[in-house]
Amino acid sequence: MTKRAKITLIVVILLVIAVAVAVYLFIKAGNDLSQVHPDYTFSSSELVSAYSANVQKCDSLYLNKVIEVRGILSEVIKNEDGTSTLVLRNGDELVGVNCHFSHMVNTTQLKNGAPIVVRGTCSGLLINVILNNCLIVSQ
Repeated sequence: MTKRAKITLIVVILLVIAVAVAVYLFIKAGNDLSQVHPDYTFSSSELVSAYSANVQKCDSLYLNKVIEVRGILSEVIKNEDGTSTLVLRNGDELVGVNCHFSHMVNTTQLKNGAPIVVRGTCSGLLINVILNNCLIVSQ
């Protein structure tokens, strides 16, 4: 096999791998959680307290799992791409749960201070606990 053929083969293999990863990420991001039973259910305070106590343990239990969180809506953030992020906190907590939506959501009827239940995939703790690909279960 010539050097040119080897390089071509390597490039083709890398392209196949790149396409496979892109398809996987596209399918994963598009998962509809409305028909998925949550792996865990918490109040926002319980989830934040658990992560504050032991990040590594919580990541081992909850990372990439579907979690349903009930809490008090403290903020609605409009992202540059047109999606929204809801921040759930109970009381005067400094740390909360950021619920990122991967699609456009009508947030005009949401009121700060109102109870809400959100389901999403846990992505761990940054400043707040992060849930991605969220949907509103009840408000």
